[in-house]
Amino acid sequence: MTVLPNDLYGEEKDYYQALITVAKRHGKFNDDNQVWVGYIPAEQNTKLSIGVACKNCAFYLGNGDCKIVDKNHYPIEDNGVCRLAAIPYQLINKDVSWGGKFAPTKNI
Repeated sequence: MTVLPNDLYGEEKDYYQALITVAKRHGKFNDDNQVWVGYIPAEQNTKLSIGVACKNCAFYLGNGDCKIVDKNHYPIEDNGVCRLAAIPYQLINKDVSWGGKFAPTKNI
């Protein structure tokens, strides 16, 4: 399933647009930027069970590529994740307890 920007709502959609703008202005995020990407490879992704993964992110292009993270600096994988992820809340498994808030407080 390809996640599209139209799958995002409210603040998440604004966040997505803001990071697209930053990447267009300064280039894709990599080790040379002053923004920490915090990429976690698939085998270390402890949030995969709730759906937090590149494959569910609106920035992910598939085949190890991302709209905003430089694939030459990070081994972008379907089940990897970084702290810049924009994942629609609908793709988060709300049945798995992980100690955080995951559901929007407003109707969308």
